[in-house]
Amino acid sequence: MKKSPNTSAISAALQIIRPKWTLEIIHEAFYGCRQFEEFQRNLGIARNLLSARLKYLQDHGIIKKVPARKNSKRKEYKLSNKGITFLPMMITLHQWGEQWHHNSHAGVEIIDANTLSRLAPMVPRNQNGDEVGFHQIRIINRTD
Repeated sequence: MKKSPNTSAISAALQIIRPKWTLEIIHEAFYGCRQFEEFQRNLGIARNLLSARLKYLQDHGIIKKVPARKNSKRKEYKLSNKGITFLPMMITLHQWGEQWHHNSHAGVEIIDANTLSRLAPMVPRNQNGDEVGFHQIRIINRTD
């Protein structure tokens, strides 16, 4: 059995989302959570830990702290552009959860806002847009 390289892009991404509560905070942000109190209420996380995780996500450029309204001193948290690019992974996790653990989140759907239809399953595609199955994928080491 081959050992995966610890320097892979997947390993690097896991290093960012690995700390406890990090992925849950990103999840809440995708569902529209903006205020510190909302995150705390929805997650049941201690204030000091939530504050540390939000700072951690800001430091990694995934969440940004912005004024709640123009000229407001009150701040809220929003996904940055980098954080928004996490959307395909969140959709994939949601679809995986629906398929294999469907009773855990009954009643929640992610739909296309324009057509109100369910999203097609997220699948790997090549640069031509063709679906690529598990046995068609090869992982190669890049060299300079």
